[in-house]
Amino acid sequence: MNPSEPSAPKATPTDPDNVPPWATYIALGDSYTEGMVDAYTPEVVAKFPELAGRYRGWADLIAGEMSRRRLEAGLAPLEYASLAIRGRKLPQIVTEQVSSAMRMLHDEATKGPVLVSFMAGGNDMLRLKADVHAMAELVEDCVRRLRSTGADVLMTTHLDVSNLHMFRSKKTPVAIYTAYLNTIARRHGCFIHDLWGLTPMYDSRMWGIDRIHPSTEGHRVIAASTLAALGLEPGIPGEEPERPLPAPRVAWAHQLRRDAEWARADVGPWISRRLRGVSSGDTIPPKFAQPVVIGPDELNLDD
Repeated sequence: MNPSEPSAPKATPTDPDNVPPWATYIALGDSYTEGMVDAYTPEVVAKFPELAGRYRGWADLIAGEMSRRRLEAGLAPLEYASLAIRGRKLPQIVTEQVSSAMRMLHDEATKGPVLVSFMAGGNDMLRLKADVHAMAELVEDCVRRLRSTGADVLMTTHLDVSNLHMFRSKKTPVAIYTAYLNTIARRHGCFIHDLWGLTPMYDSRMWGIDRIHPSTEGHRVIAASTLAALGLEPGIPGEEPERPLPAPRVAWAHQLRRDAEWARADVGPWISRRLRGVSSGDTIPPKFAQPVVIGPDELNLDD
């Protein structure tokens, strides 16, 4: 599979190319890649107690699906490392996660070929002053380093968050950053997953109670679209709406109560953390700091 051609026609279920070629997958990023707010089922937590209070999300979903396809094709199961942690800004992801990924990529024990997904910059963009040009330079340097090892790199753009009133002013800088990411992906032969243009994600059902992270359904849609961006059949269980549904109408008083509860439970703590200079992920380690073997049912994909 040629990473310089991420827009190649989708593979079909009977196409040999529908079998993922990667033996190892390393996921880098922040809360979106960590999986907020798609909670693990009790069955998974019972099997892996260390995942209590953690989230599954699109990266776990594609890891499980790619491993299942490899096993069905008679190949070894996928090995998966998830270094993504909520609240991380781009410089932290570079210092902590990209450096760890580079060590894995130079480790003879890491099985190849390797796919690395890189989604970063969302938390930086939410700050009052975000230098998207400097961010793009940093991203390109990371991508250049990762690609120099021979790994395939999957880059992901960000969604348009201007539908949230508090982030409406961010539409232009996020759009500019998205353009940079597309350019960097083309320049370095990376796969690119265009979340900005993923129409189903502009449906209110795709969002969790905190309004800024995908719901379980949203993560399934992102996972299916990610597989398609990799040239694979989407094949993730769940329904993907053809077009967004309008937000349901609710009584003014009820909407006011919902907004007040959201402000109390989510916006208030977020502002408090910013004022104190702390992050929700400060004490949280990566889910899988080293590659682990993912069996077809390990993450309970068909719940």
